[in-house]
Amino acid sequence: AAWIAYLAIAGSLVFTLLSLLVSYQSLTADKFVVEDPLALEKARASQYTLRVSPNGRQIHISGSLALGSGDKLSDLLDQNRAVTDIVLSSDGGHVYAGRRIAYLINSRLLNTYVYGSCKSACATAFIGGAKRHLGRAAKLGFHQYGIDLRFPLPLYDLEAEQEKEIRFYRLQGISEDFLGRVFKSSHQEIWFPTHKELLNAGVIHDIVEE
Repeated sequence: AAWIAYLAIAGSLVFTLLSLLVSYQSLTADKFVVEDPLALEKARASQYTLRVSPNGRQIHISGSLALGSGDKLSDLLDQNRAVTDIVLSSDGGHVYAGRRIAYLINSRLLNTYVYGSCKSACATAFIGGAKRHLGRAAKLGFHQYGIDLRFPLPLYDLEAEQEKEIRFYRLQGISEDFLGRVFKSSHQEIWFPTHKELLNAGVIHDIVEE
C-alpha cells in the first residue's frame, strides 16, 4: 500500500536527520563546551599584553586581540585615569575584540598611535581613536574577515560583521572611496594603503616620529 511506502520514506528521513545531528554534535561539541572557563581565560590573556607607559599617559597593546582584551583594557583605563593615548602593535585577532576596543577608545575620546604594524581587527581598534597617528615606518592592513574552521560559529554572517565596521568607519570620518576598498582583499591577502591614501581618506590625521 502507498501509505506503507510513505511511512518507510518518512522513517528513512528521520533516521538520516538524526544521524546528521549526531555527527554534527560529535564534530562540534568540543568546540563549544568549556570544561574550565578559568583556563580558557588564562589562555586568551596569554595572547596579548597591555602595558602602561612610565609617564602614565599611554597604554601599549601588543599581540593578538583575543576575546577579553577589551574588558582588561577597560579595567586598566579605570585604574589609570591619566591615560590619553593607546599605542597598538598587532597582526589582528578576534573581530569582536577589535570592535570592543575600538568602541572603548572612542567612548573615552582617546588618541591612537601605530609605530609598527597594525592589521585586521587591530586596524578597527585604531580607527576608534579621536586623533589617529601613524609612525613614518608604520603600516595599517585591511582584509576580509574569515572564520577559523577549527572553531565554527553557527549563523555567523561575515558580510554583516564587515558592514558593522563600515558603518563605524564612516562615523569616524573615513571617505566613501576608502570604505569601498577596505574589505576587497581576501582573508588570505592584505591591503596596506600608502600613507598618502590614509591621510587623504581621513583614516589618519598625521605622520609622527616615534
